[in-house]
Amino acid sequence: MVRAYAFMAALLIYALFSAPTPDNIGIAEILVLAGLLTGVGVSGVMQVTGLSIEENIPRWHFPARLLLMFGLSVPLVTGLVQGHVFSLILRDIIPFLFLLLPLFLSPSFTDRTNLAKLFPYILCLMGLIFVVRVMVSFAINVGAGHALMEFMPDPGNLVNAPTVLFAALFLTGTGGLWLAESRTIPQALRSLCCFLLALILLAGMAGIGQRAHIGAWELTVALWIGMLAVKRPLSLWRVGLVLAVVGISLWPFAADILAGLAQKTSMVGLNNRAEEARAVWESFRDRPLALLFGQGWGASITSPAVGPYPVNYTHSLLTTYLLKTGLCGLLLVLAYLGALGAGAWRILWAYPVAGLAVAAPFLIDITLYASFKTLDFGLLLVLMALWTRCPPQGR
Repeated sequence: MVRAYAFMAALLIYALFSAPTPDNIGIAEILVLAGLLTGVGVSGVMQVTGLSIEENIPRWHFPARLLLMFGLSVPLVTGLVQGHVFSLILRDIIPFLFLLLPLFLSPSFTDRTNLAKLFPYILCLMGLIFVVRVMVSFAINVGAGHALMEFMPDPGNLVNAPTVLFAALFLTGTGGLWLAESRTIPQALRSLCCFLLALILLAGMAGIGQRAHIGAWELTVALWIGMLAVKRPLSLWRVGLVLAVVGISLWPFAADILAGLAQKTSMVGLNNRAEEARAVWESFRDRPLALLFGQGWGASITSPAVGPYPVNYTHSLLTTYLLKTGLCGLLLVLAYLGALGAGAWRILWAYPVAGLAVAAPFLIDITLYASFKTLDFGLLLVLMALWTRCPPQGR
């Protein structure tokens, strides 16, 4: 149990005092690392090396081990030979290990703590803490006389974390499921509490102008309502009534938010994502060996999506791993994520609330945002691995 408590404490410290991409390593980051390592333990190391005795090994273990061996050898050696700054190499290796976090958590840890049932609510708590931190900081700055900005500042990229979108979706879907099944007033109030927490998360996403996450939430809710209309039409009126009341009550605020998001879209469009991908591809011109094995950890690129100065990341997992690890590394990443994603796909058909709640941030962070470099994305993958082993509740 010590391992479990240390792991949970690390996640709580991370949500309260750290950030998805901290600029410096402080006391909070050291405590988070200590908690994660305690959670991994000796059994996790044995699982990584393949020395543990385990029945029914998940299919994603094999590509995960291949990816780990490749990532700690070829791009590391390439980065050192190329003379990349060591701090940038480290900033690439740490997110790479986060990506493989499910491989480090052995069944002896996850099964004993019944983590599959508790873990989604832990991620929801983390997402809520991130949003509250940004809102409180904004309120304090405005109260201190600072100029009121069009969107809330989020320098730590807290609200961009995949745990925030997951929490908004999971709480909305769980609240809708509970509302459809409620038979008493306390049961209905429980679902309304979920909706209230989801509104707080949506307010945070709208406050920073988070277009993709809000769009994903709207699309997912529309899919859930469609499923409910087909499978349980008699329960649809409850959810429809709540949506109507909330929509009418909050429409003035929602109209302002939609106008702000539309204005942002007209100004920045897709934030040069296609141009960024083209710049990564052009960086391999006349360099076939680099295209095959990558430019190494710590490699930088001048991204049209960022500005005129070189940065060591892109806004897509696909282009980042193509840049750093080449086609070989990218194929291994896709094999690993594809194996995990196949499990989530199976979950989707039996447990649509859980399946869509993880699918939306999973796909967005792979294609549109640099949040795949965070601990949150690794935790999302841990949840997917847990749910494929122990399916979620709520069919």
